[in-house]
Amino acid sequence: MRTEGFSAFVDAARRFCALIDGAPYPDRDDFAARADRTLADVHAAALLLDAEFHDGPSSPPISHEDWTARFDALSETLGDWSTYWSVFEMEGPEAGEAIEHFLDDDLADVWRDLKAGLLGLDAGVAPEVVAWEWRLGHRIHWGRHAVEAIRALHVRRFE
Repeated sequence: MRTEGFSAFVDAARRFCALIDGAPYPDRDDFAARADRTLADVHAAALLLDAEFHDGPSSPPISHEDWTARFDALSETLGDWSTYWSVFEMEGPEAGEAIEHFLDDDLADVWRDLKAGLLGLDAGVAPEVVAWEWRLGHRIHWGRHAVEAIRALHVRRFE
């Protein structure tokens, strides 16, 4: 694992999680601009993670109660900006069908996966294990939430 790529990712993840931890915010436009920037940084850094599978104790999960608190705070901040439509399936029988998505859910899900890794690092989980968890999560779960959120934030901010 390259340590410079991992360090850049940890820095971006800490900035994003600190932003989400601070919600709710009174100024939705300012929050959206900050979320757009920090989430883009996280996504870009995730693309450079070169972690491979490492066995060992994993990061502690984030409780549903903690996730719900972040979701509710984000809902309060985003208001009517929370809902957006997107095509989820790109292949198969449901390809091209637009479905309703929720920006507060996207941001809270990314926060949950990144925060778990940060708490793991702080508790002594091996960096190689956390890097693998983040890289895998980016590919199978939170990466899609991040990309959809970046798109939704862009539309809300500029269109």
